[in-house]
Amino acid sequence: MEELESANFSKPEIKARIYIAAILSTQKEEEKQKWLVHLEENFPQLTDVQTQVNTLVHLALGFEFSDQVKIGQYLHQALKICREKNHPWLAGRVLCRLADWSDNNDMLAQAMDYVNEGLAICEQENMYPYCMEGYITRAILWQREQDFDNSIKNLDAAIVSAQTQGYEPFYAYTLLKKATMLVTPNREEEAIVLLNELLQLGETSNAIKKRVHVIFGTIAGKNKDYEKAIEHFKTYLEQRGDEMTNSEKMMLQKNISTCYARTNNYEKAFYALNDFINLKLEVIEEERSKEIAKLQTQYETEKRETELRELKIKQQQTELERSESELKAIKAQMNPHFIFNALNSIQEMFFIGDKRLANEHLGKFSQLTREILKASGKQQIALSEEIEMLTKYLELEGLRFEKDFSFSIQTNNDEASDDIQLPPMLLQPYIENAIRHGLLHQKGEKKIAVYFDFDENKKRLTCSIEDNGIGRNASSAINKNRKQLHESFSTSANAKRLDLLNQNRDDKIGVVYEDLNVGTRVTVTVPVNF
Repeated sequence: MEELESANFSKPEIKARIYIAAILSTQKEEEKQKWLVHLEENFPQLTDVQTQVNTLVHLALGFEFSDQVKIGQYLHQALKICREKNHPWLAGRVLCRLADWSDNNDMLAQAMDYVNEGLAICEQENMYPYCMEGYITRAILWQREQDFDNSIKNLDAAIVSAQTQGYEPFYAYTLLKKATMLVTPNREEEAIVLLNELLQLGETSNAIKKRVHVIFGTIAGKNKDYEKAIEHFKTYLEQRGDEMTNSEKMMLQKNISTCYARTNNYEKAFYALNDFINLKLEVIEEERSKEIAKLQTQYETEKRETELRELKIKQQQTELERSESELKAIKAQMNPHFIFNALNSIQEMFFIGDKRLANEHLGKFSQLTREILKASGKQQIALSEEIEMLTKYLELEGLRFEKDFSFSIQTNNDEASDDIQLPPMLLQPYIENAIRHGLLHQKGEKKIAVYFDFDENKKRLTCSIEDNGIGRNASSAINKNRKQLHESFSTSANAKRLDLLNQNRDDKIGVVYEDLNVGTRVTVTVPVNF
């Protein structure tokens, strides 16, 4: 480990190499899956391109018998990295792997395109090991097309590459592949020559040598030498033993049963067929168990997802109830505050002795109060109602300024004002601030202009409130001198209300303040129902 860390690789690269080595060395599926998980988790930390691609290729190999979708995803990701980082020889290797994957998924035309492109790159870059893999893949594709001449031609190219590299295990594998293929077009004599050559190879090819007996047995069976075929099939069974899958054993037992029957040895044919049936039942049971396990996993996953979904819905309902409760509380606080401000203005009129005008505006106030109480129980009101309440409010506030105060409220679409819906009492706090903090300290003429612009396509209402007051900087200075202990109630209450109204909204209510040469402009953008 110390030697590895001293090499020119980062720790994630070193870990990836260790995980790959562990995957290649283990024969146990559970152990292999554990290392595959480690390799997947470690991948995002890799920076070396070759290690990234090598990791993705081995991840694809690890899922060879379990998840074809994952294999395709890993290999396409590896190819993308090769091309983005300009590593053509790595791309050649990945393309040959993609050809094999495409073949396994019955995409023969795509597989041939991949292998042709991959081999062209590997040949140009003199990447003989990957050329070998590509030639064999292309040989299999030609075999599927029933073109045995082109298939054999590619296997011969693979054999030459293996000889050039002195890679005996791959050379033995290629000879075995060619011998197997030669049996199909009835070229058994050529196949036997290759099989005998295989038997002369060194110890490194022992695993491949065992498979020679299956081909010898197949050739013997074709030549009606059934006793010799049985001998080879049984030898293979004995040599491979527990290394074989039940599916492989089934095939051999079926062949042995057929050979016994052809020699009229029906008793042994029966026993071999019985072994085949038992193995078949085991395979069915294995597949059933896997399917049950898969369904159980799927059920548990869906059950957890359903529970999480239900929990999330409950949390959203609780949050919605809390938000509605807070919103109602804020509205309940805002309305008395608004009413208090209006009464304050009327009270001043009584103090100066103008009872007729005070009574007139008290009637307006009474009407406005009813409208506010009516609106406070609703989540949405028409724009026309909001304008009516704002008009009465401004009339009442204007009493304090006598003849110096004027206001205007306009819309770009009077006809739509009855159909546009928005939260009630949303704009009054901004108008109140304009009066209390901008106009109250302004000498001379005092103006407020409110303009509603409705965009029907976007379902959005933009309201601008302009005053010609002293501006925000002067107002802040006055408030500091007064040593206010807390900010305006309506401002803080409306800020909380906006937070609640904007919850669970994609298109949110927005507020923008602008300092003008004279006064301030507040622009409120409201997504509305229409």
